[in-house]
Amino acid sequence: MVPKLKIGAQLYTVRESMTSADGFHDGLKRIADMGYTGVQVSAVAAFQSEVSPQQLRRWLDDLHLECCATHRPWDQLLHRTADEIAIHREIGCPYIGIGMAPKECYEGDLSSWVPFIQALPRLLDQLDEVGIDFGFHNHAIEFQIQGEKRGYDLLINDADQRLQLLLDTYWVVHAGVDLVSMIDNLHGRLKVVHLKDKSVVKFETRYAPVGEGNLNWPSILPALNRAGTEWVVVEQDDCYGEDPYECLRRSYNNLNALMANN
Repeated sequence: MVPKLKIGAQLYTVRESMTSADGFHDGLKRIADMGYTGVQVSAVAAFQSEVSPQQLRRWLDDLHLECCATHRPWDQLLHRTADEIAIHREIGCPYIGIGMAPKECYEGDLSSWVPFIQALPRLLDQLDEVGIDFGFHNHAIEFQIQGEKRGYDLLINDADQRLQLLLDTYWVVHAGVDLVSMIDNLHGRLKVVHLKDKSVVKFETRYAPVGEGNLNWPSILPALNRAGTEWVVVEQDDCYGEDPYECLRRSYNNLNALMANN
């Protein structure tokens, strides 16, 4: 029997409510009450300014939540690796992500990616020693042609194969790439995946709660199971005036219904 995917919430979705310690704790409780079992700690202004890693771990334990992933600054990971490891061990998080590569990677031809790719093994070696994975979160820009190939091709084929790919479903589809085929080619490298739906409103494409847009979830979710994905993390960058917590609630309920049928 294929294990059920665990469902987390990307705190970037509710970032505006997490600028204080009280807002951070209240938001975590609201997310736990919806049924989510994990969170990705990203863009939380109160974390480390008002809320220590030790305090966050106490809150997570009390609310029966896991920190399934983070997003952290690349320069800090590269040059203050021991500090980052200490933070992640304290909060019990086994997965560090970055939101984008350094801006230089997107300028010029594919050689622009070489310094980033060459820096990965040293970081991965240190994280491997303590059982922490490192993942790259994509947008659409990694799929632009830079010469003859795309930056994402280098991440898949030329980068250290220990590199996890924190795949963002919305951006892959937005870039015009076959999402299910990509998932099928990345077995073992998709421990954490962002679920984000895409809707059309008049002449615009928009982010949408999972299950309320045009992504083909009945094909995507089984592909993620085949690929060995452990966590699916719901993210909605913009809720267009709706309550972000309500969007997270709908995504969670829709996702559970979709999983029940797959």
